[in-house]
Amino acid sequence: MSDATALESLVDMGFPKNRAEKALAITGNQGVQLAMDWLFAHQEDPDIDEPYQAPSGNLLGKDTSDTSEGSSVEQARSLKCDECGKQLKSELDAQAHATRTGHSQFSESKEAVKPLTEEEKKEQLAKLELKLKQKREERLEHERKVKQGLLLWQQQLQSSKRYTGRGLQGESEKEDWERSH
Repeated sequence: MSDATALESLVDMGFPKNRAEKALAITGNQGVQLAMDWLFAHQEDPDIDEPYQAPSGNLLGKDTSDTSEGSSVEQARSLKCDECGKQLKSELDAQAHATRTGHSQFSESKEAVKPLTEEEKKEQLAKLELKLKQKREERLEHERKVKQGLLLWQQQLQSSKRYTGRGLQGESEKEDWERSH
């Protein structure tokens, strides 16, 4: 979807044009859905209606070298979380990381994020499968405990009904119940 079409779509949905332009620019023009998510997440921001101002200086992934003067400025290739050291490919990855972890300090890095090797992919997959298995076992254990509690509650309810006289076979059953409780 082109930027103009995405902008038109957002405006057609009722978003003010300047908000739609800002959302598309901040999310890197990666689509209407991502821009809408940003708009909903930032609708209460005090500066939401201010026109978008592109940041000045070195931008992640942008070549800032000026070949006409012969100077070469090394560009930032990734972001690094200053709190845990994790390398992130883009600002969107940094935002997702911040949301998941609560971390808020990031800096630009000249190092590129290296893709995982096949061995690393297999290791990550094994970790995920183990975590999934543990979560499944925890869920089953919880369900078992809930079911046990429900059965115990039902038994207590049955005993209570007997004591109150509902469903009693006779006076001896009532006396048996009183002795056991």
